[in-house]
Amino acid sequence: MYALIFLIIISLGVIFFIRLNQIKYRLKSLEQQIWHLQQRLASPTVSKTIPTTNKLLVTGAITPPERAQAPIPPIREQMPTQAKHPILKNWPTTREQWEALLGGKISNLIGALALIIGFGFFLQYAFENQWITEEIRVIAGAVVGFLLVLGGIDYYRKAMPVFAQGLLGTGIAILYLSIYAAFNFYALISQPLAMVFMSLVTIIAFLLALKYDSPAISLLGLIGGFLTPFMLSSDPDNPLGLFTYLAILVLGLVAILFIKSNWIWLQPFALFGTYLIYFLWLGAKFTSDDWIIALIFGTIFWLYFFVLDFRYILKKVEIYSRIRHLMAILNSVCFYIALVEIFDVRFPDWQAEMALALSAIYLMSLMLIRNFQSENQSVLNRYSLTAMMLLIIATAIEFDDFQLIIGWSIEAAILFWCGWYYRLSKVWWSALLLFGLAIFGLFLMDPTFETDPIYAFKLLRNSRILTFGVLIGSLIVTQFLTKRLTHKFHLQLERLIVVVWSGLLFLLVTVETLDYFRLQIALGTDEKFWLCIKFFVLMIIWIFLALPYHYCGIRFKNNMLLLIADIVAFFTGVIAIGFGLTIFYPIDSFHPIFNFRSLSFLVLAIGLTCMHFVQRHEVDWSNWLKWTKPIFLFLIILIWFLWVTREVFDYFELKKFLLTQESPTDWMMVDLTSNRQQLFLSAGWLIYSVFLLSIGIWKRLGKLRLIAMALFGITIFKVFILDLSFLTSFHRIFSFIGLGVVLLTVSYLYHRFKYLIFNE
Repeated sequence: MYALIFLIIISLGVIFFIRLNQIKYRLKSLEQQIWHLQQRLASPTVSKTIPTTNKLLVTGAITPPERAQAPIPPIREQMPTQAKHPILKNWPTTREQWEALLGGKISNLIGALALIIGFGFFLQYAFENQWITEEIRVIAGAVVGFLLVLGGIDYYRKAMPVFAQGLLGTGIAILYLSIYAAFNFYALISQPLAMVFMSLVTIIAFLLALKYDSPAISLLGLIGGFLTPFMLSSDPDNPLGLFTYLAILVLGLVAILFIKSNWIWLQPFALFGTYLIYFLWLGAKFTSDDWIIALIFGTIFWLYFFVLDFRYILKKVEIYSRIRHLMAILNSVCFYIALVEIFDVRFPDWQAEMALALSAIYLMSLMLIRNFQSENQSVLNRYSLTAMMLLIIATAIEFDDFQLIIGWSIEAAILFWCGWYYRLSKVWWSALLLFGLAIFGLFLMDPTFETDPIYAFKLLRNSRILTFGVLIGSLIVTQFLTKRLTHKFHLQLERLIVVVWSGLLFLLVTVETLDYFRLQIALGTDEKFWLCIKFFVLMIIWIFLALPYHYCGIRFKNNMLLLIADIVAFFTGVIAIGFGLTIFYPIDSFHPIFNFRSLSFLVLAIGLTCMHFVQRHEVDWSNWLKWTKPIFLFLIILIWFLWVTREVFDYFELKKFLLTQESPTDWMMVDLTSNRQQLFLSAGWLIYSVFLLSIGIWKRLGKLRLIAMALFGITIFKVFILDLSFLTSFHRIFSFIGLGVVLLTVSYLYHRFKYLIFNE
């Protein structure tokens, strides 16, 4: 009963939607007619001239004849263009017309439907109470149905088409009901004979609907045909008889729709009714023994609507295109759900192959459609997206973890190429969504960030490397394809893809490095050493990653890749500054100059210097990146400054650590070492300042000289404020003498090279 109510609600919704579309397109046609009438009224009218006869003047001279006017061509009334969708004729606009519609047509339709339902309940009630024999029930039903059909034909002859449609539809539905009951419930006739009778009824309904050009006949027969299994549902289950009956019923309707393309509103009824009955049986009575019947008839139902859609495409039927697209999508979705249900019970290991085979069917159909209708973008989009969606589902069923991400990455690249090659924007947009799905799935996996167990980790020889490599490679291929797009957002898309694949590559090298150190620590091989060098090695790897980014950005003039290289380098520099502000750990492992911190700072400074030099001399096409030049210069100077500071500072910290280990109470030697630490720190700053100043004078870099002078100021502040407070008299002598010598040297350099400095 609930299924019956559901079917009626869907039917009313479809009718409302169709009627609404018809009103909309009729209003468009009326607007076109009004516009053409306004154009006619606005055109200048041509006055009719009355021909005059030649007159004789009084003098007897003959007046010259008037110049004959050219005949005025008749004004042709320009007919309004045909609407894209057929328009319902005689749509009611007055109270009388609405009354005629309600009293004549709608009441006829509801009355016929009530008669069909009532007769079905009569048969069921008669069967339950054993009123009459089974043969008489069937014969009575057939006679009533036949008489109603004859009555409908007769009333058509009497020019009462609306009433005749109700009789014809009711009669056809009762004939279906009687034949179905005779075979499927009473077993009075064999299956071949039942198929013959049902086929005859279908042909009769088909011919009557076409003869009288009446979709209402088809609709009433269709509703009655679909209600038959529900009204006689108390009888034993017979799936072969049920689906044979349903196949013949739907076949007749599909045949009608092949000829009457504008009867589109019959298709939703047929689709919903067919799959409703099919899925109710699958959910309630389907077993593994019935898989052949379920598969065969499910395929038949899908083929009906698939072939119908294919025929509309090849015939270039454009009316109600949105409804047709929706019906085609629902058909493919319902069929796939049915296949999943069948294969899950009988062949659970073949679901991926099933989805792949269905995807191949839609893909081959796409190739065929493209040969006949390459300009129909909406159809090509639908078929290509359906094929790719099934392929994506097949991949998700067959693979998991990193294998799934690899499959989706390759499919997304292929899908983007197809969208670009065939100029299907929705297809390549879908490819970008698939890339997003692959990346999201990658981030949800634990092995993406940490190998577990860590003992199974193999550097650069693991599935994570392969997965990231395929995904990044697919994104790079897609990035180059975006350059050839004609879409207005192709530049933004290219930049987004560059950000994504460069970020994934940064993540990959980071997690690979961290897992390598986790493995070494887990193996117990000098844990302090690996903890000490872990982040220094990371800084080296990051700057080596930024350099190729920087080169490719300049080589291909890609602003976004160039900016990403600068961001990675700046981030590495900030991390280096953080380590430059902290003491070397563990301090007993420190070796002056020859340590991993010095190596990482050296590599980082060289890398930043190279990037700064290239951007300063060769990047003249990216004005918005010029602000990075002074930042790079300041970062390089700061890194070297911190390296000098930490090397001097940690050297004496190591000395103090060793003193406390040898003589814990010898505080005098510790204080002496601290004084030397401050003295050499000031000396290191002064030497570094002189070096910067010399480079600034030599290369005529005013900013570098200003930074050197600022560093002089910091050193002077330290010597006069801090060193006076902490150093002994002996160390103060060296501190101030050294500061004086350096400042005098700076003064000499400024006077000696003043023309070189101030005449830049």
